[in-house]
Amino acid sequence: MKHLGMVCILSSLLTLSACIRIEVHEKNHPDLRRQPVDDSAVVVGLSMKVKALLGSGPISGAYFVRLEEKKDILKQDRPMLAIFNGSYVYLVNAQPGRYAAVAVLYPCRLFDKCWIFPLPKSLIEQTITTVAPGTVGYLGDYEIELSGNARDGGDDVAQYYFHLLSARPSVGDINLLLALPLKSVRDEQSTQHFLKLTDEKLLEKRGVKWSSWIQEQLQMHY
Repeated sequence: MKHLGMVCILSSLLTLSACIRIEVHEKNHPDLRRQPVDDSAVVVGLSMKVKALLGSGPISGAYFVRLEEKKDILKQDRPMLAIFNGSYVYLVNAQPGRYAAVAVLYPCRLFDKCWIFPLPKSLIEQTITTVAPGTVGYLGDYEIELSGNARDGGDDVAQYYFHLLSARPSVGDINLLLALPLKSVRDEQSTQHFLKLTDEKLLEKRGVKWSSWIQEQLQMHY
């Protein structure tokens, strides 16, 4: 257990240092900027923890999809990586529309490999959120536990994203486990908390239109 704990601590440090290196180049990456690239650009965020033996730990990233019209709307072709910042993972400077989370990254990496867990259809459906142009969308706050290998028994949507992400050369190890939802919250209180921390921690209160919109939303509930 002590060895596993040290691995997880080292993993967190590696993740943090990777984020620092990325921010140096954020001018060349709209998805890392803290200001909108245009009037319609949006921010999409999610909080999710994974229950483990030593307690619940936050995910280190997630894959979001924009739900474009097709025969099976949950099976999209372009999962987008949302990056961890504080208590949430974020997709920044995305297009407005309906979004859902389809897979998560677990923060404890062994042997320099990242564990990615596709989510079941029932949980993906819970995260679906419509994000209007120029606003910040909250997909909710969740806790899950991982139970058993679902490589041959997961639902068709989880299987779809397992195979889609496995085909990407830049993606590390993918585990297809049954992700069982334990808790889910998306009420007024959790939304206000999300917006407040997003403006303070992610945008550093310099998100221009996003920050102004967030402050308007917060003031409406005081």
